[in-house]
Amino acid sequence: MGWSLGQHWSTMIAAAVVVMVAVAVSRRHTVAPVVLICGVLPLGAAVAMFNLILGLMRVSAATGEALTRASVVLTASLGTVFTTSLAIAIGLGAGISVVEFLRRDEGVAV
Repeated sequence: MGWSLGQHWSTMIAAAVVVMVAVAVSRRHTVAPVVLICGVLPLGAAVAMFNLILGLMRVSAATGEALTRASVVLTASLGTVFTTSLAIAIGLGAGISVVEFLRRDEGVAV
């Protein structure tokens, strides 16, 4: 799908686009933090976060082979949540940097 970008690259680009669209459609061309949070929230790794919470509960109650399987699921979910959250943060930072760069050329502070 798309340009064969991975999930994390796509999430990072989408977060940057959210910032630029929010600035473009806002009346004063500034973005309130709540707008960014609401715009980026659907990009989050909600399923992986839920699996991470379930994995924590399973690890605490498991023994033997079940503990090994639960630990692998926990580690995989943690990695997905971390990298997706990092991609969102980098995308937001990139979008804000682009907007500030464009505003600086106009002489208007963001």
